[in-house]
Amino acid sequence: MTDKVQAASCNLPSFLAKRLIKNNFLGRQFAYGQLGPEIAHSPLAAKPSASLIVVLNDPDPDLYNALKSIVKYREPVELVLVHNNSRPPAEEPLLDLAHTKIVLQKPTSEHCARNIGALCANSPLLIFISDKVIPEAQLVKVYVNHFSTNKFLAARGKVMGQDDFSEPYFGHLAGSNTRHSWALDLDENMAITAEAYFEVGGFDESLPEGYVALNMSIQLLTKWYDKKLQSHLPTARCHLGKTFDLELRQVVRQKAFKTMLLKYPTIPEYLHDWCSNMEEESRISSGEKND
Repeated sequence: MTDKVQAASCNLPSFLAKRLIKNNFLGRQFAYGQLGPEIAHSPLAAKPSASLIVVLNDPDPDLYNALKSIVKYREPVELVLVHNNSRPPAEEPLLDLAHTKIVLQKPTSEHCARNIGALCANSPLLIFISDKVIPEAQLVKVYVNHFSTNKFLAARGKVMGQDDFSEPYFGHLAGSNTRHSWALDLDENMAITAEAYFEVGGFDESLPEGYVALNMSIQLLTKWYDKKLQSHLPTARCHLGKTFDLELRQVVRQKAFKTMLLKYPTIPEYLHDWCSNMEEESRISSGEKND
């Protein structure tokens, strides 16, 4: 009865209300209810190994064929699509591919929409990509293999494309095939176990877009103080889409970093320390020795 009362009073579908309670997301039901989410599920042929969650703001035109290839790939995957723009859902052909389709009546932030998508997912591994990148067909398989053979909490993949798509602290090691411990810091292509995701409360909806994945990485490290539980997986690849705006991304991240500094004044030292650990791992894995 409690679930039904909360769902009705907050304008939430009962399914989502129950998931909020199950994952201790109470306190967000009123904000989520304002978005008027509508949820539809299609049956899956097999229990999914992972859920691929994509928020559709203004998707790249090549994304449809890429997601279609992933759904047809031999790895069982649940495709969770969150319609987060003002266009009528009927005009969004991508939604026809979804196993779990969520239509928000009011657009919201990327990380809020991702949290709603994660709450509606039905697998032990959550994979998040931007709607501006094009995933390779084996993306889900690569992540699933990585997590099934290692006790990782989270991993960041790689985005292929122009050379200037690099991270300010980690870009110089982005091409390495070694699986370094690696702060997520890549909103556009990352994965995290559902258990860890909900344990830390999902993405922080109070932060501006740009460094939400990095904030998640810090939350994970605070809960499980072991950098090696987070990794870089360069074989989990996406490619820059035609509509990806690198200049806008840089502006957004610069603005977001100022907010991150207010929340974590020591973040430059934190990132430097993490990067130093990665460089040491590179030397060890390549057989180099310290003088």
